[in-house]
Amino acid sequence: MPDYCGVLLAGGQSSRMGTDKALLELGGLKTIQWVDEGIRKITEQRVIITNQKERFSFVGIPYYPDVFEGEGPMAGLHAAIHYLPSDYYLLSACDTPFLSPAVYEVLKQQVVGHDIAIPVFNGKFHPMSGVYSAEVYEKTRELLNQGKRSMKALFNETDTVFVDHFPSIDTVELERHFFNMNDSNDYEKAQEIVKIIKS
Repeated sequence: MPDYCGVLLAGGQSSRMGTDKALLELGGLKTIQWVDEGIRKITEQRVIITNQKERFSFVGIPYYPDVFEGEGPMAGLHAAIHYLPSDYYLLSACDTPFLSPAVYEVLKQQVVGHDIAIPVFNGKFHPMSGVYSAEVYEKTRELLNQGKRSMKALFNETDTVFVDHFPSIDTVELERHFFNMNDSNDYEKAQEIVKIIKS
């Protein structure tokens, strides 16, 4: 049975929010703790990729810096594979508090025989919610060394499958899974969702 590692990417600038989104409080927990709880339902092996490690020690899981500092999500993926051996890596951004384990389960099935499985929802690609094989490590290093940091460049040079069919998951669960907090309005919406979840 393959090994899976959950990768919490905590490298964003949070410029539109004005504060670190990963540390915003939702229902008594920080956003990054919500993300970790969601990933923990799929795999016990989780890691935070961050260049500000002292900020996330309270989460209680390992954390490592980028090898290619400041080069975005692909650098975070590269760092996770670099530091932690696994067969597959489940990516998540730290501003997506309402993860659905069922979405990752579909992607885990679909990635078999491919390098990458990327979900597509409402016509939009979501690379920060994808499943990536360890086989992409050399390609991420090569692209980053060339200054190519976009995830699209990685998809173009690997065997990537795009998944837009999640038959057993209802629309509300999917919308929450792909919901991310970009600004204060999103934060208010997240607080409302927490009230619904806890009611």
